[in-house]
Amino acid sequence: MKRAALAILAAALAPLAIPASGQQTTQDAPAKRRVLITAFEPFDGREENNSTRIANMMKAHPELFPGIEITVCTLPVVYDEATASALACLDRMDEKPDLVLSLGEVGCKVQLETSAGNMDDVAGAPDNAGNVRSDRVIVPGAPARLGFSFPAQAMFCALSAEERKAVDVSNSMNYVCNNTAYLLGHKLRGTGIQHGFVHVPTTASYCGDANDPLANARLIAHMIGGAFADRETNREATYALPHCTNEERLPTSLEELSRAATSIAEAQDAVACEQEFLDRLKELMR
Repeated sequence: MKRAALAILAAALAPLAIPASGQQTTQDAPAKRRVLITAFEPFDGREENNSTRIANMMKAHPELFPGIEITVCTLPVVYDEATASALACLDRMDEKPDLVLSLGEVGCKVQLETSAGNMDDVAGAPDNAGNVRSDRVIVPGAPARLGFSFPAQAMFCALSAEERKAVDVSNSMNYVCNNTAYLLGHKLRGTGIQHGFVHVPTTASYCGDANDPLANARLIAHMIGGAFADRETNREATYALPHCTNEERLPTSLEELSRAATSIAEAQDAVACEQEFLDRLKELMR
């Protein structure tokens, strides 16, 4: 009986055995993905900003992000300075992240943003330093609109049909969020770091359950998981939407949108959900 018990114990401990020096395990652990989450301080006299609240919730629940290391960086709600702070956080990281995902707050739904405009134009809305900007170009000589480089279509399609009802696809931003999104997108070109922006619901009481920080953290976790799952697909670099194998950006015109739709139709692994994503974006461009 004693031998039988020892045999059972040995079998149970076998998976935990440490291999000898130089010996390879049967399956190497996948490389850890790194994500820099930027969020904003409170503004307009509010006590908190839901983007920071949700970012901290994401950091506090690593079980939502298996194989992903989350770093949180809180930015001032000040034109240009927010981007400088984000880049400083990036420089402090031991290894560059695979993805920089910026969060801001607006409305009562999660909004998956697709592009930012090259213009600061919110008259009458000062930032936290008192700056008001109207009809001011952000980066002279740069494109009027800059599509984000993260695979928003894969992030959208990582959600269930029910979850997608709680998410809007958007191409309309303003204030310091737009300024930061455009500058970061411009600064990160050619670095291999994908970048995008998601608006989360505000903390306003009229938003009800929509501003549950844990529920929104879980929703964003699903989207980030979709971004990295997209890296494992075998699509060619000519696929006209962002992917780790290409330098594509999300479409900012109907012409670019048509090219993306055609490339999806021709891709062997095309999924109906990606067409739904482009259809939603098309409605915004009409």
